[in-house]
Amino acid sequence: MKSSNFCPNCKKNVTNGVGPSGLPEVTKFLHNLPSSHLFFHDANWHDLAYHIGRTEEDRKKADETFLENMLYTVKIECSPWAALWFKLSAYRNYYAVKLLGKRFFNYRGCGASSYTST
Repeated sequence: MKSSNFCPNCKKNVTNGVGPSGLPEVTKFLHNLPSSHLFFHDANWHDLAYHIGRTEEDRKKADETFLENMLYTVKIECSPWAALWFKLSAYRNYYAVKLLGKRFFNYRGCGASSYTST
């Protein structure tokens, strides 16, 4: 799945790959992990979904879709011996956004229609 860095509504660049934009030290550390390269497009989709925002239900759906996308990426990109490691990384990323992502979600919405992964 390819990702776009720009919101289809406001045209702002709203993605940064894996890691919170408000915590540059954490993002810098995470960008050095192999899983960050593997999940780059999945993370960009998630960033865009968080930017489009709106409701708590939208946030939960974005987080669930993020996990589904990462697990699919592991399935199609990883050898069997690497799959276990990257699945664990996917769940780590999922629980991180589920527990800590609330403060980065745009509950006001940006005016774009909801963004779905395809």
